[in-house]
Amino acid sequence: MSVVIDTHCERSVGWIRFNSPESANALGKQDMSRLAARISELGSEKTVRALVITGEGASFSAGAALGDLNGADKEDVTALMVAQMSAIHSALRDCPVATIMALNGPAVGAGAGIALLGDFIFMADTARLAFPFARLGLVPDTGLTQSLPIAIGMTRSRAVLMSGGTLSAEECRELGVAAGVFPCEAFAQEVQKRAEDLAKMPTGIHYEIRQLLQTREASAHRRLQAEATIQAGRFANEETRAVIEAIVKKRTKVND
Repeated sequence: MSVVIDTHCERSVGWIRFNSPESANALGKQDMSRLAARISELGSEKTVRALVITGEGASFSAGAALGDLNGADKEDVTALMVAQMSAIHSALRDCPVATIMALNGPAVGAGAGIALLGDFIFMADTARLAFPFARLGLVPDTGLTQSLPIAIGMTRSRAVLMSGGTLSAEECRELGVAAGVFPCEAFAQEVQKRAEDLAKMPTGIHYEIRQLLQTREASAHRRLQAEATIQAGRFANEETRAVIEAIVKKRTKVND
């Protein structure tokens, strides 16, 4: 299972769109590296001065397609997760233009993790960040154990992650996570307008500011490695596997 990833450019703004609304834009095993490649390709085009990542349909992304990993070999899962997550981290860290996460709908699990890696987050008023890991018997991944505390603080992060909670668009605006929240019907136009404003700024300025703000790569890599190792063990856990199997079966019935 892989998500369809479409790209197009409009007035100096590159758009990358998850386009598998029938699966809520869930991400398959290799989809983060595929997304990373699109970011690198489109972000390097001379005509592109800002980059937007968004989803088609009602969701930004439902996160990982859990059935692809459930019960798999622990070492294989660890290696896969480190490779995939490192690819998306590197692509967004090294992107030469401003990166905008346009959350047209819920960003769940790894979808929320990806969203928090962007330079800017814009949200439709129906969007939310959802962190269901603990409810599934899983730990947060995609670098969330670092990016979320940076965004909202350690105490609030602990409460949200340990309860399997969510942050609404309004909460994200109040917390300073979202740079803007807009009505669904005007969302794409509002994002395009703000992306064009960023595209008018001097070449390279957003990249250089990002580099100054980034934590050390080695530290970030160690965190990704630790998350992936523990997560692989959780996918092999019998109770976790049963919970995920029930969810996968439910989703399959809905999509049939």
